[in-house]
Amino acid sequence: MAATANVPASATVVPPLTLSEPSDIRFGTLAPFTTVGTIVLPVPTTLPAVAPTTAAPIITGTRTATGGVTMIGGGTCSATVTCGVGGLQIGGVANGTYATVTLPATVTLTSGANTMTAGTFTRRYGVTGTAGVITGAGAISGTGTSLLLIGGTLNVGISQAAGVYTGTMAVTVNY
Repeated sequence: MAATANVPASATVVPPLTLSEPSDIRFGTLAPFTTVGTIVLPVPTTLPAVAPTTAAPIITGTRTATGGVTMIGGGTCSATVTCGVGGLQIGGVANGTYATVTLPATVTLTSGANTMTAGTFTRRYGVTGTAGVITGAGAISGTGTSLLLIGGTLNVGISQAAGVYTGTMAVTVNY
């Protein structure tokens, strides 16, 4: 004798992740010498209590120099020593998670025909006011937001030409 049953089927569709309110990675003002050098700007060990906005970028932490480069204003980032990690707000499902954050290996910064590269990017992401994580799944708050901070290393050339150097990086976040 045959039996028949109805098996329910369902699916939940979540909104796409959003990335907004970018703030620059700011390596600050520097003076090059006759040897190569770097400016290293690490991410902090905890996420700030308030997420950055384009009007109020993150200015936090300390930077260090190696080789032939001097940091103008010193290593501590502040309102007068304009340096700091970059940041993005991540929007998604409240109390959810996202699986991966992908950063490029390097980014080229240009000033006219002159270039420098930034790389060795570091990150910390999760809910504001927490330690967050540097790898693995990131948490989304009950209001549907998360924060991604990005630091890195700027490679300064021998007698690097004066100028304001800018560039952009592609950041990908996936559920």
